Amino acid sequence: MADTGVKKEHAVLEEVPYDDDEVALVAAATEPAVDDKIPAEEGDPASGPGARSEAQTNGVLVLSLLDKIIGVVDQIQHTQNGLEARQEAMEKSVLNIQGELAKLSKNHVGTTDTVNKMLEKVRKVSVNVKTVRSNLEKQAGQIKKLESNENELLKRRNFKVLLYQLPGRSSNEVSPENTAECDVPGCVRDGRLPRCTVPERSGRQNHSTAVW
Repeated sequence: MADTGVKKEHAVLEEVPYDDDEVALVAAATEPAVDDKIPAEEGDPASGPGARSEAQTNGVLVLSLLDKIIGVVDQIQHTQNGLEARQEAMEKSVLNIQGELAKLSKNHVGTTDTVNKMLEKVRKVSVNVKTVRSNLEKQAGQIKKLESNENELLKRRNFKVLLYQLPGRSSNEVSPENTAECDVPGCVRDGRLPRCTVPERSGRQNHSTAVW
């Protein structure tokens, strides 16, 4: 069981990526500094030149690490600033889109109002067309009636009335001869006067009858 745990830890450590420069700096910081030119003196190692050189090396490594950290932080800040700028640009674009949508909605409302007005006008025009059509139909009926009346009047104009009065007789006397029918077809007499009405024929020949 212990072997499997150790293997898992090694596998996890192998999977974690490392920067080569950072690994080298960390290894250099952990290794003891060795100065070949200056031999280590016996006594207190902290007061010797080897201890000083090791402290300087550690300080340099710490400063380099801090510089790298500062560079990474600066890069992160730069990236964050770029993201904020992009976000502001996106917000402006969204605001512009919202304004365009508001304009489109207003135009749509105006278009719907115009269409409704046009529909009302079309309805009024259709009603007017119906009334005009009914009036035209009425006028056509009246024209037909006038034509029929005109035809009847023309037919009546073809009849003529001839009046005869006999001398020595009053116009109020009624004789049986006056009530007799005429031999001519279409002849009509009055009961008091010898009146004969006959329609005109071709050649304008009129029929007249005198009763004596």
